[in-house]
Amino acid sequence: MGKTDFVHLDDFTAERYDSAVYEEATFFLSALKKFYINRYNKADEEKDKKINELTNTPEKEKNFEEYRNQYQNEAIAELVKNTVEQNRIIEKNGKLIQKIFPIYKNPDPEHLVDFDAQFYMPAKHFLNQNIDTLYFNLGVIWG
Repeated sequence: MGKTDFVHLDDFTAERYDSAVYEEATFFLSALKKFYINRYNKADEEKDKKINELTNTPEKEKNFEEYRNQYQNEAIAELVKNTVEQNRIIEKNGKLIQKIFPIYKNPDPEHLVDFDAQFYMPAKHFLNQNIDTLYFNLGVIWG
């Protein structure tokens, strides 16, 4: 489900917008919201199930906490998620820009060689292609 599934996208103009388009858009957005709520709930349920498997005995719980303390860095997690940002979405040059959770956002290039992307984004855009950040950064290092 995405923007290509909404058949009235071209009707969002002053001349063509009417109550029928409004109703279709409202229905589509409601269905989209339900879809993502269900997707989130399923992922959250799987995460809770996995954590319960890893912590269902006192011994396992102790091992889990030791593992978490050893390998999780709160400062890095805060940096890559940008959760301290007060304005989660901002408007700039007529576009909405997501400021929170940049690690989950793919690049949105403005031109062919635009590779201005957050350091921790999953991919970098260069020469009209999205390149996995690991390989892009390795190429920059070796270059």
